[in-house]
Amino acid sequence: MSDQDSNEFKDDIESLFNPEDFNSFKLDAEFTNESTGIQIGNGERIFGLHSKKIEKDKNKFIIEIPEFDEESLHISLPEKSGAVGHKILVYIKLDTGKQIIEAELKCIVKEVRKDENERETLVVEILDHENQNWKYLLKTYAERQTQIIKFLKEAKGW
Repeated sequence: MSDQDSNEFKDDIESLFNPEDFNSFKLDAEFTNESTGIQIGNGERIFGLHSKKIEKDKNKFIIEIPEFDEESLHISLPEKSGAVGHKILVYIKLDTGKQIIEAELKCIVKEVRKDENERETLVVEILDHENQNWKYLLKTYAERQTQIIKFLKEAKGW
């Protein structure tokens, strides 16, 4: 196979497989601990509801939600952000590329798990899981995950 043939073959493959086809939707979150007043979002941590003390670090003050279902969230964030029994608000934004779906959830911390690198995971119960925006966000996210799995199965011939 010549270099030209090889490049044409590569171009054909790239036109068939777009890496974006395998991406899930972008999920962003902001966090407010109503028990302590700590707020985290957009690379910042603010201490107290009326405080002017703000720490900024785009790499440190990020929130990840690696697991979630209709009634609970696992929230990974900087340590000392919450404790069992704390009431929190979690604002979640799902960007599908075509629309933005937002949900604000009232939660209570049920468990705190210490992680590496000065982080912790809060396992929280969603108190208002009947929230219609949350249900729509979950449905939309699940549909995208199903599309990705179906595509992968078809590509592998399962």
